[in-house]
Amino acid sequence: MNTPDAPCFRLNPTVRWLFAATLALMGVGLLMVYSAGMSADPSERFVMFQRQIVYVPLAVGVLLVAMRLPYQWLNRWYVVLGLLALTVVLLAAVLRFGAEVNGARRWFRFSLGAFDLSVQPSEVAKLCLILCFAWFLSRPGDHVRSFLRGFVPLAVMLAIVCGLVARQDLGTAVLLGAVGAVMMVAGGVQLFHMATLVPPAVAAMYVLIVYEPYRLTRLMTYLDPWKDPEDAGYHVTQSLMAIGSGGWFGRGLGHGMQKLGHLPEDTTDFIFSVISEEMGVAGAAMVILLFAVVVLLGLRVVGRSDNRFAMLTALGIVLWIGLQAVINIGVATAALPTKGISLPLVSYGGSGLLLTAGALGVLMSIAARTAELNSVGDDRAAGTMTLPGMRAA
Repeated sequence: MNTPDAPCFRLNPTVRWLFAATLALMGVGLLMVYSAGMSADPSERFVMFQRQIVYVPLAVGVLLVAMRLPYQWLNRWYVVLGLLALTVVLLAAVLRFGAEVNGARRWFRFSLGAFDLSVQPSEVAKLCLILCFAWFLSRPGDHVRSFLRGFVPLAVMLAIVCGLVARQDLGTAVLLGAVGAVMMVAGGVQLFHMATLVPPAVAAMYVLIVYEPYRLTRLMTYLDPWKDPEDAGYHVTQSLMAIGSGGWFGRGLGHGMQKLGHLPEDTTDFIFSVISEEMGVAGAAMVILLFAVVVLLGLRVVGRSDNRFAMLTALGIVLWIGLQAVINIGVATAALPTKGISLPLVSYGGSGLLLTAGALGVLMSIAARTAELNSVGDDRAAGTMTLPGMRAA
């Protein structure tokens, strides 16, 4: 029989639609990575597509495993502390031992014969930080409302992780800070405690921007990208030209022009520009709609969660994916300053795709088991029970 402690897994409509939207975004990503990669030489393009066509099935496998596993096993102190320690070690180690790409050390790179594997610790940090915050904020007692016992540990944890990430990737650090701050407020941290984060956060942003010339240049370019379209504003102006030339229905798949040596990072940071050029407003709107489906259904899971750990974990995952998509699209459309942030599930890459898929699998696990517990409760209230694998009448 079903029990509240061991509910059976049920693919309710929320899980089905989340799963479908996730697969659709992966499919769009696979197609557009191949199309955007046409700017590379044929051998390099084949290797890029070959890697992505391996990553996508692996990501689907991770998604299926994560959604079938009970999310409650993540709500353990030893799991959380292990994840936190792993995150800090990886973030510190990549600054010293990571591969340098475009002047930044963000990746570990391993050679597995003919296949090279890249791991980005900041992607690991996103999921680990969410789980750590959800566990801490859902512990029994009123410690969350205490400054020393609740706010300070969370603030220190957030400062360490964001500080390590910001050394090489300010955009991801801002994303992590925003997700952590919202989770703290949702978890019951008092607002006047949260206000004490503002001065050090502003000071840190000032130092990180002013004392890194390229970041200051990006900020000034954001204010007027056409002032220097051949140098500082090159990325943004090329992105806007790609988007503007797509029209309502685009040039057609594979027929984009800006990717042919004009638009940098066309398979990662600016893949939305390629989508807009080749699929037009209609294609861009479709991608935005798919992300909206994921976010809205995720918020539905948050609202229906039956315990604080599930609610906060679901909220963190929704914030992560939603905000990252907004930042990426905002950068491509010049609504935000240029940042090196990929479009979740769509941009080329392995570690980001696998971890995002795993996070969405956890979200679906929460949705499925919350619905099952509610079904068990309804059955008990009606004086009936449902056997595993059977639907309630």
